[in-house]
Amino acid sequence: MQHFFKIGVLIFVSQLPFFAHAQLDNASSLRTQGPSYQPPLRPSAIRSLRLGGGVTGFQFSGDDSQQTLTSSTGATDSVSWQGEVGYSASLSTDLYVGSQYLFIETGIGYFNTNFSTTQGVVNHNTVETRTNFSYSMEHLMIPLLARLYVDSWNTSGMFFKLGVAGNYVLDGKYKISEIDRIAGTQRDLVDRSRTKSAKEQDVTEISTLAVVGLGGQFYVTDSQALYLDLSFFQGLQKAIASQDLYYQGALLSLHWGFDL
Repeated sequence: MQHFFKIGVLIFVSQLPFFAHAQLDNASSLRTQGPSYQPPLRPSAIRSLRLGGGVTGFQFSGDDSQQTLTSSTGATDSVSWQGEVGYSASLSTDLYVGSQYLFIETGIGYFNTNFSTTQGVVNHNTVETRTNFSYSMEHLMIPLLARLYVDSWNTSGMFFKLGVAGNYVLDGKYKISEIDRIAGTQRDLVDRSRTKSAKEQDVTEISTLAVVGLGGQFYVTDSQALYLDLSFFQGLQKAIASQDLYYQGALLSLHWGFDL
């Protein structure tokens, strides 16, 4: 998980000189187009449309991030959940609110989260029992973010964003893979693997995500641009009694967009 964050940050930082150079090129092109060129004074009410996809990495945190799980044999063990890489897709837009720099970002997005853990091997005389637990969930997200462009909205440059996103768990699986083996061999005795809907595990279906992020846009034509976006999220996975389980992580995405 830490490697995912480091890779995402390194990719973004490596692009900063590229965006800075693009900004200089943009300013130079405006100067060379002569007095007849007039850049748009203001965007339309729906400033742009963007379509993109990316990769995600999440991990559990909170009171219940370390759980004591019980196998069907009655054995118990304290475990920590491990996050795995997922993927995302989104369609988003910027809404004009009267500023050349500040816009409202909204749209619709999809992403998945994957978590797994393995219970320690338990010896029952000559029998070993290993149990794997995993979540795999699909999410539908509708963001409502303040998106601030460092330069004007129609030039290449950096942007920052902050806000919330409504999150709905479309579906998912909670899988328990449990196999008894003769100790020291690969001979399976009993397979009690089973799968159920993740929603049956007290998963919070509807929740709100906190979102913060940064990125850059690079215009490849007068009205089309590429966007590199790194966003961080935190959301509630489930709440049982006084124990809250959160998932937090990052989404690194690349978008193509055009101004309206």
